[in-house]
Amino acid sequence: MNRENDLAKKYLAQVKENELNPRLGDQYQITVLLTQLADWQTSKQIDQPKLVKTLAWLEQKAKQDGKNSSNKKNGAIVLSNTAITV
Repeated sequence: MNRENDLAKKYLAQVKENELNPRLGDQYQITVLLTQLADWQTSKQIDQPKLVKTLAWLEQKAKQDGKNSSNKKNGAIVLSNTAITV
């Protein structure tokens, strides 16, 4: 698992994020988040600025999904007031 995560991070480093369409951009961000969580589970050093960027993306997606879903009521995830201790 550890080698796969390191390999995934190498592939992610090669991606030009600003050239991705929105769906691929979402896939990219999800993969970044998963690699960060895998590092966290194995007690590796976490790149805090990158994690904050990823969580900001996740918060924005949650807000968009909340606006686009007629079945949700007050279901947005709020991460901006959450402290992350590393």
